[in-house]
Amino acid sequence: TIPTRLVDWSHPPDFSQGSSVVKPRDGAGSYLVRRVSSQQAWLQVREEYAGSTETQTLLQPYIPGRSLSI
Repeated sequence: TIPTRLVDWSHPPDFSQGSSVVKPRDGAGSYLVRRVSSQQAWLQVREEYAGSTETQTLLQPYIPGRSLSI
């Protein structure tokens, strides 16, 4: 199981541990799925989500490999 938690926009992940993936809790496909690797990217994605209707957002570690839906 991929470690997953709700995003707390006031506490960015530790980017020294690698990239993270931010995505809506509900939905399908790649809508608002973003890979973030820096504080600057985190702030940009936070602004993008602030302008959306999403109420719950998930944070997962980025795992390199082929894109799949399960």
